[in-house]
Amino acid sequence: MRILIVDDSFDQRTLLSLFLNNDFVEVIEAEGGDEAFKIFEQGGLDLIISDLEMPKGSGLDLLKSVRATSDLPFILLSGNPGIIPSMMIKQGATAFLSKPYKFRDISEILNRIFGNNPFGSVLFS
Repeated sequence: MRILIVDDSFDQRTLLSLFLNNDFVEVIEAEGGDEAFKIFEQGGLDLIISDLEMPKGSGLDLLKSVRATSDLPFILLSGNPGIIPSMMIKQGATAFLSKPYKFRDISEILNRIFGNNPFGSVLFS
């Protein structure tokens, strides 16, 4: 399984990468939507987890570009308390989490998305 993490914060990318990386998951990182879209175009991703507000291409722009050709699971994250989660879902996000989030919340979303995966409960517990 290949997961792309997109965040302009090195610390946020690193923490999430450390949490997700295991024998069954390859984590790829990008610091903005523009870089992330180039990685997406190469194919082979199973999930994108992206911050919403970034200077080098927003998560929302990335989501719209991805949705133009794919229904790839896409989780949006934001530290902006003014963001309405239901609006992000209407824009095409599979799920939305406010920062700071708990890794348990990420695990629950991933198990919901990949529950039919034979490794689902092992991958994200």
